Amino acid sequence: MIRRATCVLLFAGLLGASASCDVDNLLNRTASFGGDTAGQRSTFAYMVINNTPYRAIFTAGAYDDLDRNTEPQIQQFGNDPYGTTLEGEATSSLMQANCARVFAIGTGELLSVVERNLPEDGLDADALVNGVYFSSGELGSAEGAQPDRGGAPPFEARLGVDFACNSLLIIRLEIDDVGPDPFRIDLEVIRAEDDRNPPS
Repeated sequence: MIRRATCVLLFAGLLGASASCDVDNLLNRTASFGGDTAGQRSTFAYMVINNTPYRAIFTAGAYDDLDRNTEPQIQQFGNDPYGTTLEGEATSSLMQANCARVFAIGTGELLSVVERNLPEDGLDADALVNGVYFSSGELGSAEGAQPDRGGAPPFEARLGVDFACNSLLIIRLEIDDVGPDPFRIDLEVIRAEDDRNPPS
């Protein structure tokens, strides 16, 4: 009887503690990386649909925010005609990353992890921007890297809260007629068990 009472009190205490802490943070920290064996990670896929008339310039990446010394997995979209670009009304290729605690576009933390852990000569400096820049300048020109049409604020999605491993993340860049910024970033998540084709 004493043991049962102790267990009930302990459980009540855990519930109280979880109610007072950040539930999203708890979900993120305890979410599975999806591997079949200990220490293994599965992957997730993502694609970016640019539903604006302008070139989108940004850095996207997956990383573990508690491990600031590991190379993040990034993809950059810049202004170099010989590099990877995302013009207006275009869709990126389907990209894949190892499962990580955070997927982000242009956040300060992502840029900090990138600059700390990746060699400078392998980075597209034009794409290391906060959020997403939108440009109507000629591709490859100095003006083509400038946000002459404005920008979208940084974006972050968290494992266990916004997406799960083995999911498909569809990122849409949209004109925002009602928000404080001229553009926004929308997220749609298609779970691995969904038998749907990704929308265009």
